[in-house]
Amino acid sequence: MTPTEILIAAREKIERGWTQKTYARSADGDSVAYNSPEAVCWCSIGAICAVDISRVGERAMNILADAIEVAPSRLTEWNDAPERSQDEVIIAFGWAIEASMERGAGRRRVSRGDT
Repeated sequence: MTPTEILIAAREKIERGWTQKTYARSADGDSVAYNSPEAVCWCSIGAICAVDISRVGERAMNILADAIEVAPSRLTEWNDAPERSQDEVIIAFGWAIEASMERGAGRRRVSRGDT
């Protein structure tokens, strides 16, 4: 997966359900692992990790952090701020997706026929 694909899939999770103070929650509101089959809502980091925990997922987190102008190490603090809303998180993912697409659009593969 690309960072853009990860961000899109993570935003879809956030649209279904968002949480604070834990990576994910069950329908009962209990804290569960981000990859738990019981998870129905996720925080920003939990949603990205649920989609892809690799280095590419880490790049997606960095793109999200850049989009909201916070250090990657402060994503949890940003997500968990008392004034934060699900809508704000969805909007931030939109900004990150746009930024990721712009970065990808700047890279062009050159084939032998292009010379």
